[in-house]
Amino acid sequence: MALLSVQQASLDGKPITYGAAGAGGDTFPVPHGAVALRVKNGSGSAMTATLAFPGNTAYGVANPAKQSASIAAGAEVVIGPIPQAAVDTSTGVASVSYSSATSVTVAVVGH
Repeated sequence: MALLSVQQASLDGKPITYGAAGAGGDTFPVPHGAVALRVKNGSGSAMTATLAFPGNTAYGVANPAKQSASIAAGAEVVIGPIPQAAVDTSTGVASVSYSSATSVTVAVVGH
């Protein structure tokens, strides 16, 4: 599991650097409401990226346990914006797990 850093998008077209998805998942900060997770699935099979939503809503109701996105073989998706509800207050970061990390690369981008 790796701690991914947030890369800032820019008007001059700054390139995004992708890194290998962690076999045990990854974590990342959500410093504001305009952060997205980009996932490239370079494998020959579909896979799933799942965000954890710990804790309760502002109304005291449990957050949905998870939010999943299916990524087809060879596809790239953008998941977001990631809400603050995805941040675990005990760690200060959001967590994502992958059904398979083989040939999968990820980046966290702030807008």
